Amino acid sequence: MTCRHAHALQNSPALSIAIGSATSGKRSRWTHPAIWVHGDIASGNLLIRGGRLHAVTDFGNSAVGDPACDLVINWTMFDASARRQFRAHYSTDADT
Repeated sequence: MTCRHAHALQNSPALSIAIGSATSGKRSRWTHPAIWVHGDIASGNLLIRGGRLHAVTDFGNSAVGDPACDLVINWTMFDASARRQFRAHYSTDADT
């Protein structure tokens, strides 16, 4: 990144939103009992059959902790419409 690009980002609304989101995420705490999480829910680890999720593979990043880490696919794979549908069908608390 050049200095010119860094300066342009300095006043970027997108950067402000990203910083606000990151700050909010850092304040969030999972206060329920720890649960198993997959740790790498990504399109390459999902097997689809007949238009439905059939299996999840690659459990190399499994851990015990906050299930929010398994929701990253909502932002990395889905468009805005799909994200809304995902959130409507997946019950989470306000911090997740």
